[in-house]
Amino acid sequence: MSRTGIKHVDVAIIGAGASGCANAYMLSRYTNARSVAIFDRHKAVAQANSGSLHNSQTLHCGDIETNYSREKAEEVKATANMVANYVRQQPDAAEIGFRMPKMVLAVGEAEIAHLRERWSWLQQSFPYLSWLEAADIAAMEPSVMAGRTEPVAAIGVADRVAAIDFAALSRSLLAQAQQAQQDKQDAEPLDVQLGNPVETLVATVNGYTLQTAQGVWQARAVLVCAGGHSLLYAQRMGYGHEYTCLPMAGNYYTAPACLKGKVYTVQNDKLPFAAVHGDVDVLNPAQTRFGPTTWPIRRLERYLSTSKRDFKAVEGAASVAPKALLKWFRDADLRPFMLRNMVYQVPGLRRYSFLRQARKVVPELQRKNLTRANGVGGLRPQLIDRTTLSIVPGEVKMDTGAGLIFNMTPSPGATSCLGNAWKDTQSIGRVLGLNVDAQRVQQELLTGDGAA
Repeated sequence: MSRTGIKHVDVAIIGAGASGCANAYMLSRYTNARSVAIFDRHKAVAQANSGSLHNSQTLHCGDIETNYSREKAEEVKATANMVANYVRQQPDAAEIGFRMPKMVLAVGEAEIAHLRERWSWLQQSFPYLSWLEAADIAAMEPSVMAGRTEPVAAIGVADRVAAIDFAALSRSLLAQAQQAQQDKQDAEPLDVQLGNPVETLVATVNGYTLQTAQGVWQARAVLVCAGGHSLLYAQRMGYGHEYTCLPMAGNYYTAPACLKGKVYTVQNDKLPFAAVHGDVDVLNPAQTRFGPTTWPIRRLERYLSTSKRDFKAVEGAASVAPKALLKWFRDADLRPFMLRNMVYQVPGLRRYSFLRQARKVVPELQRKNLTRANGVGGLRPQLIDRTTLSIVPGEVKMDTGAGLIFNMTPSPGATSCLGNAWKDTQSIGRVLGLNVDAQRVQQELLTGDGAA
């Protein structure tokens, strides 16, 4: 700390979810950064989208996500493997990553033909997968075939790390970052500022000034990993005004345990939102989750009411959301999806309507056993191009090249946390002149199949 009371650090990280904690870990373990600070408005780690109940708990590998191109699947495979390799090396690995069967299910001849075409290259990229006929599916997931009359096929694997408790992963990454920073010579302890949000972020001659309720920090570089709020920070600093945000809330239904693992369905590759799938809840294996349904809400964080005003700031005086929604409704591929999700919001109709979709996964699922899960599901800060009114697919990273990076990762979300952190670390390392141990990253995170 200087005589003025300003605390000085090499790198400040805003947001202590999976992405922010992964950046803290990467900088502390694989660089010679002398001082790192991490800030979050919440008093605990991973309280927003990385929360255990606020996502599908899926390690997205590109193998059963049929809306990914081959190039995207390969990219996602690499980042997912970094998470799996990290988890494998932890003493509490079984509390972070969970082994189970997983598959993508095709129902009807058209979907089977589509899946078989995908299988032509999928087996080369993911050699652990198998083509599954009806009998194979029944052996892996009996309830998927019980009462089934339509022709089906699937691609899947019987035993693999397929689910992650991303809140537990975030806590682990932060703890390991603290240990790594402590083990360095001539370094300061990791400065963890939970319950201390960054109120203002300003560029200065020597870097960036972060004003909080508990003091002022001066950082040579800043990484913003704050979900939808990343766009707000960016726009306040003059970046990202070509985007607006349409926050999409994801909701789930639960039923008594009827699946052993994860069963995804064939997705429309024109839609950035997941098709209905069924998942074992890793926190409560006695129940199966079905979803998600999606609906736009006017806030940047799902369960933070004060983020309504933050959304208004990002939205601006001239909202383009109504025009974007109208444009999507006119699209023949998007319209059925939008209509279904409108019905899912109507009390008295939503459970019955969603049951029809859930029965694509489990045909004998009963309405009486399907319960809307309150407090389950997060928020996707879906970016919209203000000019074209188009959905901006995948992750968005705004790297200013001046030691300031804004991360928004709607899909595949927390799975990409270490992959994104590795990109950020290399960028920040170049700007600050840090020593980055790429060989160690290669050995520990990029080599081997941690999910096997």
